[in-house]
Amino acid sequence: MTIEIATLLERASDLTGEIIAAVGDDQWHQPTPCSRYDVERLLRHMIGAVRWFASIPERPIDPDEEELDLRAPSPAAVYTAAVADARRAWADPARLEEVYAFSWGEMSGRTAAEWMLIEGVVHGWDLATATGQAFEPDPDLVAASLELVQHLDEGVLRADGMFGAAVEVPEDAPALDRLVGLLGRDPAAGTANC
Repeated sequence: MTIEIATLLERASDLTGEIIAAVGDDQWHQPTPCSRYDVERLLRHMIGAVRWFASIPERPIDPDEEELDLRAPSPAAVYTAAVADARRAWADPARLEEVYAFSWGEMSGRTAAEWMLIEGVVHGWDLATATGQAFEPDPDLVAASLELVQHLDEGVLRADGMFGAAVEVPEDAPALDRLVGLLGRDPAAGTANC
């Protein structure tokens, strides 16, 4: 990967922030491509993941997504604050190379960051699709995410609570379609295997 993971995460979080900011108050209970989430639950999941990532260098937490107050003052503000915390927590690049203990085992900061990138891009697509927004990440962001997903162990990728079965898309499809397809999304139908 030629672009540093921190740069990619910054681009992904900026794009996600724009999508979250454009979610209308009347869209909170709309379905998303992933049937287990409506827009509100997806927002809680996305923001909870960023809060978790921000907590890792000091002491990983398991944020209770249900306790998040998304309306104080807005989901975009809550997300922006979580992103700012994450950027402060990971300001020292050496932290990416450290290994951290979690309830399920150990993981390097770099691996956690890579998972955050994949989650940010695919859930950005989910949220944009659910709310009728364009989703146009820069090509470097998509290429890096696709490369990471292609190198993940299938057992880990498809583990319970992760990503559903891949959806076949044409080999010559755009990189974004191939990425979301690998992550169980059908780019043509706007649905997902979740």
